[in-house]
Amino acid sequence: MKVKALIFDCDGTLADSMQIHFLSWRRALLSRGIDLQSEDFYSQSGTPSSRVIPEIARRSGVKIDFQAALHDKERFFLEELPRLNSIPCVKNHNIIEIRNPSSPKATTLFQIGAISIPSGAVAATAA
Repeated sequence: MKVKALIFDCDGTLADSMQIHFLSWRRALLSRGIDLQSEDFYSQSGTPSSRVIPEIARRSGVKIDFQAALHDKERFFLEELPRLNSIPCVKNHNIIEIRNPSSPKATTLFQIGAISIPSGAVAATAA
């Protein structure tokens, strides 16, 4: 049987993006009085930011507007995209569809471009 398509998540599967997510969240939260530590961030890998960040803010004793913080984080993430790398085995494969339910579609498309997957080889879907 010939495989016609494979569907992948983007973050951590196609793109090695965790460090950029961490640095972007750290920057967004520092301006709100929260010093995000790598252990706090990485220990929650795979958990939606909408749960992790409010919990970190609560433990820090700081009230934040999550949507505003998320907006800033996404802006910082896009600024860092030139530093994004693909997972080593990903390059030069014909990927049909990428699902990234926790990120806006535009962010997913920027990630795909940053790791040099030809845009014509994919159809990205996202939140």
